[in-house]
Amino acid sequence: MTACLRRPVILAIALLSLIEPPAFAGWKVAGVGQCDAGNLAIDSAGTTHILCSRTFSSGSELMYYLTYSPEGRRGPALATRPPVPYPRDLTIMTDSHNRPHVTLIAGTGQLVYLDFNGHGWHAQTIDPNLGISGLPALPLILDSNDHPHIAYAGSSGVLNHAFFDGTSWQIESTGASITPTAIQIAKDGTVHIAGLAGFGYGNSQVCEERGLKGSWTGECFDASGPALPSLALAPDGTPEVVYEGYSSYPYATIKVAHFDGINWSTESTFDGNAFGVPFFATAAIAIDSSGRAKVVLEGGDDNLYYVAQEGNTWELTNLGSVGILQVYELSLRVDPIGLPHATFWTNDVINIQLYVALTLPDLSDHWKSVVSHLKSGRTVVTGKLVVNNLGTAPTSGSTVNYYLSTDNQFDPGDKLLGSAKLAVRAGQSKVLDFTFSPVSSVSGQYLIAVTTPNNSPDEVNANSNIAAALIQ
Repeated sequence: MTACLRRPVILAIALLSLIEPPAFAGWKVAGVGQCDAGNLAIDSAGTTHILCSRTFSSGSELMYYLTYSPEGRRGPALATRPPVPYPRDLTIMTDSHNRPHVTLIAGTGQLVYLDFNGHGWHAQTIDPNLGISGLPALPLILDSNDHPHIAYAGSSGVLNHAFFDGTSWQIESTGASITPTAIQIAKDGTVHIAGLAGFGYGNSQVCEERGLKGSWTGECFDASGPALPSLALAPDGTPEVVYEGYSSYPYATIKVAHFDGINWSTESTFDGNAFGVPFFATAAIAIDSSGRAKVVLEGGDDNLYYVAQEGNTWELTNLGSVGILQVYELSLRVDPIGLPHATFWTNDVINIQLYVALTLPDLSDHWKSVVSHLKSGRTVVTGKLVVNNLGTAPTSGSTVNYYLSTDNQFDPGDKLLGSAKLAVRAGQSKVLDFTFSPVSSVSGQYLIAVTTPNNSPDEVNANSNIAAALIQ
């Protein structure tokens, strides 16, 4: 069964009319609209795509779709009547052309897939009868051909894998009674699905299933009452699962499980007890391209926290209180440079959906040219340094120090030649000219530039701020 959307209209969405959005230092906060279900995706260009829906007391429904650029600029908000009744459990992903694709549960339990034609949504019912009890999350991913793959628990509670093969939709059963929470596809085409066997805290196991061309296998490896498994794949295709567990009541922990191809090994990493953070009322977990976990959670103290994995350690940031409001439908993604973006709605009387994102600069230096020449009988070295800010926040008052070095590695023994100040907006670049006159030959030595963003002690990747060029 297919359905097409009625004529869409562009509306100005009512934003935060009854409450002030919380102020999270270092994070941008924006209102999306009046929503009670939502999700977000981030495309390869770093643009955030947000989709949410709202059913009003009158019975009318609206679906909102909008985007934010990496620099935080908001695109037009498209508000339409949804092509299916009562959409919930929304999941949105983008394809190689950065177009959105959506899965959702509609009505009394139909699995529906939506694609966007630039003006409205086209709907296809993939499974008409999921039942209405224990409705699962709907993990969605697109393969290298932009064909969608959906993991869901069918009406019998068995994990299904639905996918489009280029001609038609196919549905296969994995044979495992698992509620899925995450899906990934390895380079060889193997589909990996993480999820839970059983429901409720203290009564579930974390599991991972994998299959290719109809042959499925998998394991359940933690029965300590876990929740929220997220999934990443190493370059060799082996899975890593990050999930919420328990330490000692009322504290929760974040666990990381690794698979070596035969066995799973699990370690408790972030422990809420050690950080003084009570149980996680709501939490969402994502894994960046380097395999590092990011967590946004609402603690039992009504504060919103951000937890980031850095090697074998965790960094905790208290974003502040959400007051008497509670957080629902919390979803989290990381952008191409590893920064977290999240949406959630609060139980305000109009159910405001908020979009929050960490903003940091990400400076990258490289020499466009370094030239040595004679001028008035003296050697002069000139260089053009390009400084890119690939991050989502500007850097102002940054310092560029120039050094002369005998090798291409910066160390404290290198000779400081000069300094310069610069400011670079998010997503922008600047070219700096540098000139010096050595008192002796410097041919075969290196000109090194080191950039430090003075306005922020934090940066996405501080390792890219050093550029070295050979002086000919």
